Amino acid sequence: MKKQILGLMLICFLSLNCSLFAKDADKEKTVDTDKVVNHIKSNLKNLKTFSATALQRSVVRDMEMQVNAKVYYKMPHNLRAEISMSNGEYQIKHRVVFDGATMWEIELSEEDEVVNAVKSEIDGNTPEGQSMLSQFSQLDQFNQLLIQYDVVSAKEKKMDSRLVYILELKLKEEEKKVFEQMANATENPEASKIIPEKILFYWDKNEKYAIKVETFNPDQEAIGWVDYTDVKVNSTLKDELFTYVPTEDVNVIDITTIEAQAQLLLEDSPEEETDSDK
Repeated sequence: MKKQILGLMLICFLSLNCSLFAKDADKEKTVDTDKVVNHIKSNLKNLKTFSATALQRSVVRDMEMQVNAKVYYKMPHNLRAEISMSNGEYQIKHRVVFDGATMWEIELSEEDEVVNAVKSEIDGNTPEGQSMLSQFSQLDQFNQLLIQYDVVSAKEKKMDSRLVYILELKLKEEEKKVFEQMANATENPEASKIIPEKILFYWDKNEKYAIKVETFNPDQEAIGWVDYTDVKVNSTLKDELFTYVPTEDVNVIDITTIEAQAQLLLEDSPEEETDSDK
């Protein structure tokens, strides 16, 4: 009788383990990379609004920087971000407000009072302006990743009851050489440790948005993480979120005006006399 009981226990044990292994196998599987990339692109193309709480951490020379932000995007180029940065020794708080043409970068005190506001105009008709505007489009950002990185693999995995696509991206050799040249120019032997050689891009398959991005250096050490929570896609975001009118007591620094004045000074300054002019 004891042998029968032990036999039943063994069968149950083996059955349980086989079941667990089967479940683990279901949790992660390789999927077609083109299918995943096209799925992400298609959903980003249809993205109208996006809001989330973002936690970003990065490690540079053994020092960790943490950024907490509440971000709001309204396509094509509207942005608002409430940002708090800290490294354990100090904390910086600021707000970014962009309506598609005028950008405000607002420094805040610990009590969230405005210290000063920097204003600049973005001209979408210039190459520089177009490059800047692309930073406010998640589709453009994703396409830029695909320009700089090769897609190594795509997996589908169940994480915390959600079905997630995981793209592994590897920095292209020509891009890596550029980073290496920049690192060598610093003459700092540690500079190569911040080259973002590999990225893991996590995408919620059913909810259709990014939930995490991890970055690794050539030694496969994690050097950057971004986690997105409280995500809302295609919800109503009022236009007032993306406008800012400073009060009279706020110190406004108009970068566009300063740059224009500097350009005028350069144009008005006499050219240096060359040997051929003498």
